[in-house]
Amino acid sequence: MTRLHEISGLATFSIAQAAGFFLVVCAVFLFEMYVVGWKKSSLFVVLTFEKTTRVDFFIWLTHLFGLFTILSFLFSLGVCYFLAGQIQKSFNFELVHFIESGSIQFLIIYLISDLKEYWKHFIFHKWILLWEIHAFHHSAQRFNMLTAYRFHYLQTAIGSFFDVIPFVLLGAPIQTYFAVKILGLVHGLLVHSNWEHDWGVIGKYVLVSPAAHRIHHSEKKQHFNKNFGGTFIFWDRLFGTYHSAEPVHVLGIPDNKFNKKGLLHDLFLPVFRIAKRLMGRAVS
Repeated sequence: MTRLHEISGLATFSIAQAAGFFLVVCAVFLFEMYVVGWKKSSLFVVLTFEKTTRVDFFIWLTHLFGLFTILSFLFSLGVCYFLAGQIQKSFNFELVHFIESGSIQFLIIYLISDLKEYWKHFIFHKWILLWEIHAFHHSAQRFNMLTAYRFHYLQTAIGSFFDVIPFVLLGAPIQTYFAVKILGLVHGLLVHSNWEHDWGVIGKYVLVSPAAHRIHHSEKKQHFNKNFGGTFIFWDRLFGTYHSAEPVHVLGIPDNKFNKKGLLHDLFLPVFRIAKRLMGRAVS
């Protein structure tokens, strides 16, 4: 009976979480529409349903209906999640429990989580096999806020090795990480929005602004591998990957093979590219 209560509680929490995320997305969509107007809004872009936008929309649907994690598990054959789980079971320092203040706990968790996001992002760009997967996100040729969800299922599975780090080091209640995730979601939606603002001094020294993140998605060669920060831009300044905000006219990647033959093609293209690279190395 206790087991049934646990399952019921988890199901209720999952439904509440999905509903909460959906309401957050709706609220940020409305905010962006108010700021930029209907014709530039993400909702307008989504309704035009161009090929690049269809990918964003369908990936978001898998999040909305709880299928994203399942598909990530299937694409990785469960290996990544199993190993990440074993790491979390084997190492659990729970350092955050030595800090009494809940506010300071939250701040430390947010900073560590965001630093982890910076290095995860950096590695997905710098290691060619991981870039083949991350290119799926960068293949977006027109921004709308659902582009924030446009990550390949394999990237999320492999990223679980990085994502377990804050849990292993810091511990803390799941509610704290849920709050961090909500704030990260709001920021992620805004930087993929059509509000192309640089946020002034704050966007220059503290937070990644929509204008700064457009630099990261620019097709121009001089913008490649710049502005990796998740929430905070000061990581890029600290590690030498910062590029100041300036107008970006073309989004995407050179020789873009995505957004042409449908979602299934785009999902399996990175897998085939990785296999080709690995077989090429084996032959050589």
